[in-house]
Amino acid sequence: MISEELDLKLKAFDKEKEAYNDSRKEMDYKNDLKDQQDSISKLQKRIDVATKDDSLTGQKKLQELLNQMKEEQKKLQDMVQSNVDESVNKMYDNEKERLSDTTEKSIQDLEKKWSDSNIADMVANALGNNTFTDIDGNVTSLKETMMNFLNDSGEAFGVLGNIIKNDLNSNLQQSILLKM
Repeated sequence: MISEELDLKLKAFDKEKEAYNDSRKEMDYKNDLKDQQDSISKLQKRIDVATKDDSLTGQKKLQELLNQMKEEQKKLQDMVQSNVDESVNKMYDNEKERLSDTTEKSIQDLEKKWSDSNIADMVANALGNNTFTDIDGNVTSLKETMMNFLNDSGEAFGVLGNIIKNDLNSNLQQSILLKM
């Protein structure tokens, strides 16, 4: 019980830490994105000025600026794509974690519901009131359930099945008579 509480608290701290780190990453991304966009904007202004120069030197400078613009736009595109990839991967990781948590909780609930003591209580209750409740919540008579089990499993056990069936049937009859 104590270790479960500790695990929950540690998990909560990890989530807070992850949220903080994600926030910092997002702020860093926005700053880097703005810097890259500003760099492209300044470069575009330089290109606009260079296009007015018809000289050979001016045209050479324009070509260098256009090549530089391609590189800067590629950096921007890579930065944005990297952020998208990270977001998509984060989404998948969160979904995997959610599914794992849900499955773990379901397993714990089933283990708790079907613990040895709960099964013993169910058997005692079934013998006491001569009814059986299956895993789906369907209520039937204990005798009918046992007879169905014996008929179904008797074939699976072969020759030995009839002996087991007769022994279980007589034990069931004795238990029912003792409870009455």
